[in-house]
Amino acid sequence: MSIALVKNRAKISLSVLLIAALLSLALAGCIGSVAFTPVELIKAVAELLNGSPPSLTATLLDLRLHRALTAFVTGGTLALAGVLMQALLRNPLADPYVLGISGGAAVGALTAMFFLGMAWMVDLSARSPWPAYYFFWRIKISKAVALQKAVQPLCC
Repeated sequence: MSIALVKNRAKISLSVLLIAALLSLALAGCIGSVAFTPVELIKAVAELLNGSPPSLTATLLDLRLHRALTAFVTGGTLALAGVLMQALLRNPLADPYVLGISGGAAVGALTAMFFLGMAWMVDLSARSPWPAYYFFWRIKISKAVALQKAVQPLCC
């Protein structure tokens, strides 16, 4: 293949992908609890760009457009992270489990759940007439529940 043919194919591919991305953003603006026609969508975009007093359509589009753009950027970022991981590890099958990223995220989530779960116990204990007594028994009960879950078999 010649270089010109490869460049031409790349331009065509990028153009098709750009058009598909713009169409998906327009579709995200049209579909929802209140459906818009393409004409209403164009009018709402014009209202938003001109800064004129927004109608209901422009307000809904403003809400939908932020969500659609956030989803679009998040998806692109995740795709880029996957490509970088595969390129850096030189492994086309690389995923977050290879480096333990998923395990680290699970530990962080578990730690947050533990400390936030303990926060409500501390809050309730502070409001009770005998705070130290109730706090002590809540800690005992939570330890007993944690030990019971740790001892249970993994199958049925």
